[in-house]
Amino acid sequence: MKIDVMVEHKKGFINIRSEIANISLYEPSIVLLVKAKEQEKEKIESIGHSERELREEMKKYPEYNEGKGFRFLDPFNIKTFDPFVSACVISFYCLKIHHLFLGERKFWQQLLGLYNFDLTISIAGYFSLSHKIKKDFINQLKAWKISNPVFF
Repeated sequence: MKIDVMVEHKKGFINIRSEIANISLYEPSIVLLVKAKEQEKEKIESIGHSERELREEMKKYPEYNEGKGFRFLDPFNIKTFDPFVSACVISFYCLKIHHLFLGERKFWQQLLGLYNFDLTISIAGYFSLSHKIKKDFINQLKAWKISNPVFF
């Protein structure tokens, strides 16, 4: 069974819809990246929360923030487009819809069902990105087992 997923980015918000699953999510497209001083790579700490909300939470637990660097990123903004982070966010939302959709199914349907995604992506200015960045983005989506997305 294919689950349709429409990902649309506009003005700092991401709208994720699935007609088959009857699910619609509308969240800020901000991603919080964290890097400890001894680490080389950043890790995704949070997806889908506003920067203001995250900063308020960070103030509550200053001991957790010690020795770490934080970076807020809108991965779908063309100026800051990051193929890896964008693919991670899309994969996260596909899995979230998959989980919410399967929550309504009986166990045997979950066990026997093979679910794929029909992914449609709309990012303002996507076609103005370089060929290399678009290719990296497609490769990252394939790494997350999402193939043949449609862009418009």
